[in-house]
Amino acid sequence: MVNSISANIQSLSRFNTAPEFVKAGTLIQAAEGEHSLQFKRTDVIQDERPSHVPIILDWTLGRFRAPELGYVPERYCKTYSQTLHTGPRLFLRKTGDQLISAVYPIEALAIAHQNVYVIKPRHPELSIWTLQALLGSKLLTFLYRKGPLGQEGRMLAQLRIAGLYQLPFPPIPTIQAYQSPLISLSQSLHQTREIEVWDRLNELVYAMYGVVGKDLQEIERECGKVGI
Repeated sequence: MVNSISANIQSLSRFNTAPEFVKAGTLIQAAEGEHSLQFKRTDVIQDERPSHVPIILDWTLGRFRAPELGYVPERYCKTYSQTLHTGPRLFLRKTGDQLISAVYPIEALAIAHQNVYVIKPRHPELSIWTLQALLGSKLLTFLYRKGPLGQEGRMLAQLRIAGLYQLPFPPIPTIQAYQSPLISLSQSLHQTREIEVWDRLNELVYAMYGVVGKDLQEIERECGKVGI
């Protein structure tokens, strides 16, 4: 169990200097989607066809709600990274003052536009569903807002990869201790979206970080509108 972060929760310096936390950039990698992917929504079809490529419909992405898949002619995306757009990954909305993300349950090719970040774990011990639980929690949105690159209250703010990488994460051994229930809750929220499940997930993340008392009350008060 990590130590309590009481007394200085609004400062990321407390996390960045504490040995019980590591920077997110050591555990995750983030990349923008493809700048070469250019299309209009009217260009998208729902069924697979020859000479078409699968794309992520990023406007359908929500917290714990995986985006839908569509298809556009190949000419609308002339180059893309096969490595980036396949395998276990989640998508993170690029704008706003919240960390809104969801695991994409299909590991086959699906090309994301630059409107979203593609997030992957750097370590095989870190499940993509656990990563979703952390990034989808109220605590991580709170810490991003309070970080040097956070823009609290600006709905059109652009999230920065540098800010994501500065977020404090528990080290792998701590994450592994909580991983089984976090995976279960994270997967469940993709199906049920029940507030009780959401509350339980946040409780586990608070426990991982040792957040109690006034710190917890402050996060709940400031992130009252952060929901599923």
